Amino acid sequence: MAPNISYVDAGTSAPRYFFKRLWIYDASIDVFSDMLSANKRPDTYILPVKGKLGANGKGAIPMMADLFDMLVRDRVTFQSAVFMFHGGSGKLRADGDDFGVKQWQWYFANHGHERLFPNADSRLYFPGCDVADGEEGWKFLEAAGSVLLRGHGGLSYGWTSLGFAVPSWMP
Repeated sequence: MAPNISYVDAGTSAPRYFFKRLWIYDASIDVFSDMLSANKRPDTYILPVKGKLGANGKGAIPMMADLFDMLVRDRVTFQSAVFMFHGGSGKLRADGDDFGVKQWQWYFANHGHERLFPNADSRLYFPGCDVADGEEGWKFLEAAGSVLLRGHGGLSYGWTSLGFAVPSWMP
């Protein structure tokens, strides 16, 4: 991984690498992989997620949490994130695994992932179908924001109907 924009690291806790956008997607879905070329921009960090990787056979959600841990350890920061996954009311679906409020707490809370989005105007976008729909959708958006935007503020938003995420619409 060679970042496009880097900061000089003087041994501080300052970000080592800054990207405008994290584009994270379910690599098990062909249509999301096909969108990859439209999202390859110099200011975008692309993170494919696929479960059942490695000898331990981790699912997609714990694997995604491990990748976020790596980004925190390497002091990478982002202005926004796009989570390209199928969805349902209050959840994402990543390589066959559901990702809802409980998974935010189990795998992402208290891991320092809020350091990935240190700006008050950071945005989290969930374009999967119905992710933000109904009471469960609000709970999902609140959980994502409370974990990734904790202490800094920002906006967490998503689709309340069938999603159609055109790359040029995304933050």
